[in-house]
Amino acid sequence: MTYVVAEIGVNWNGSLDLAKEMMEKSKNAGCDAVKFQAFDETIVGQHLEKDRLLKTSINEHNIEDIHQIAKSIGIEWFCTPMILKAVDLLNPYVKKIKIRESDSHILLQNKTTKEDLIDQYDNDFKILGIFEYFT
Repeated sequence: MTYVVAEIGVNWNGSLDLAKEMMEKSKNAGCDAVKFQAFDETIVGQHLEKDRLLKTSINEHNIEDIHQIAKSIGIEWFCTPMILKAVDLLNPYVKKIKIRESDSHILLQNKTTKEDLIDQYDNDFKILGIFEYFT
C-alpha cells in the first residue's frame, strides 16, 4: 500500500486560510495526509526568515485550528516535532509523527532503547523515522 504525504512544512506562512487551501488541494490530488513542522527559536536561531518561520510552527496557538481544518476536509495531518515539548503537544491530535534522523537524539533523551520511546508514545500514535541511534 502506498501512503502519499504532502509536505506543507513552512509553506503556509502562518495563514490558516492558506493551510486550508493547501490541505484541500492535497486531498483533491489524492494525498493521504499532510505534514507540518514544530520548532522554536532555538531551532530557527538567527535565520534570515526567523519571523516567518516561527509563524509556521505548529504550536499551542494554532494546533486546534489546524486539527479542525484537517478534520473538516477529511485528510490526516501529522508533524515533524523538532523540539521535545512538541511531542506532548501533538499527542492528542495526531496518529503519527515523523522524526528527523538529526532530531532522534533530542527525542530519545532519557530513553535507553527504541522500545522505551515507542512504549511511551506508540499507544497513541505511530512514530515514523530512522533510528540510526540504535543501529
